[in-house]
Amino acid sequence: MPFTTTRIAAAHLAVLIALPLAGCTSREPRGAYALGGDICTSEIVALAGIPAGEPRRETGEEEGRPTQSCTFGVRVGGTRGRDDAVSITATRHEDGASAAESYRRWHDSDTSVAAGVHDLGTVSTGVGAFRSVHEHQVAIQDDNLLVRVSWPDHEAGGPPDVATRLRTVGEAALSALRRSAPPSPPTRRDGESTPDPVLDPSTQAPTHTVVADLCAVLDLSALSPAKPSDVRRSTLKPDRLRGVTCSVTFPPAGGRESQLLASAAVPVDGDGATKIARMYAFERHRRPTQTRDVAGLASATFVQTQAPTMTTLLAYDGNLRLELLWLSSGDEDAADLQRRLVAVADSAVARL
Repeated sequence: MPFTTTRIAAAHLAVLIALPLAGCTSREPRGAYALGGDICTSEIVALAGIPAGEPRRETGEEEGRPTQSCTFGVRVGGTRGRDDAVSITATRHEDGASAAESYRRWHDSDTSVAAGVHDLGTVSTGVGAFRSVHEHQVAIQDDNLLVRVSWPDHEAGGPPDVATRLRTVGEAALSALRRSAPPSPPTRRDGESTPDPVLDPSTQAPTHTVVADLCAVLDLSALSPAKPSDVRRSTLKPDRLRGVTCSVTFPPAGGRESQLLASAAVPVDGDGATKIARMYAFERHRRPTQTRDVAGLASATFVQTQAPTMTTLLAYDGNLRLELLWLSSGDEDAADLQRRLVAVADSAVARL
């Protein structure tokens, strides 16, 4: 059944506040990877193309080994095109030797050889290859993890850069599942009394509440002088966080449409400032590259440019978590775009 593009607002935005958990299971793998991260985030989904439909997460087993998978739609061919279903499957092996053997069987199988396997050469980590038989598929193995990313193959053909897209998604999935140590406290000078806003949240931190319409509190004029072509709001089902989302689409300006995806959330139970601060610290630690900390906005804020077409701002203030994701043609000046996102976030923090 085809994916429905009109469901992008609630579905795609819901991913924004699905926070990754630091993996802590009773049976830890012997290797660099666990399945405690999230391979179905909005950032990873967007690497494959324009999202369409609701991403679906699943956990299971493959030959007795735990797996995490994500299936989502990607729009191909513009408004008159179609929605293709892309899938990611990550299998955690007991050690690196087992994962390497599974990758070798995939690489050297009769099906792969008949279809023609193309090694990807240098990947960010591990080894990887691409094949196209019944579907386009990239497999990447590093240490104790094997990741496979698939795109359907049909008569209409896929994007000309399908192998690159699958490879990029696979590498992002590896990064999401790599285990890492928690952030270390900064070294303080003797007599220094100023607390770190992330590691030591203030007991006098402001208390925020979410509103029914997040779109109404965002200063969209700070982001673009153009009138939005589509504005949609939604309220997410409470889990650990109670949240609201806003999706704003701006008309094309020399390229494709631009879209702002915003989410604001507060913890359902008490001790909100401490919980949000720890979540923020973990997320900041997981995004060490292409990231800039922003002074003067909320308790702590950072901006990350993952690609020319995708920029994320994440802020926390007391018990509030705010995230903005900007998707565009990538023609904007990066520094100016970051300033505009900061202005939008500032308007939201002040009004929530």
